[in-house]
Amino acid sequence: MCEIAIPIGLGTAVLVVVDAVWVIVVMELELDVIWWTAVLVVADVV
Repeated sequence: MCEIAIPIGLGTAVLVVVDAVWVIVVMELELDVIWWTAVLVVADVV
């Protein structure tokens, strides 16, 4: 059972890390979208 449990544990750890990285990437992209939207709005105003 240990041989089976270890890969499952590693798989879960990998999924947790991937999820964390994905959340960070999405947050960064959302910030970039907000930033670029603000830049475009300012550019239109100017």
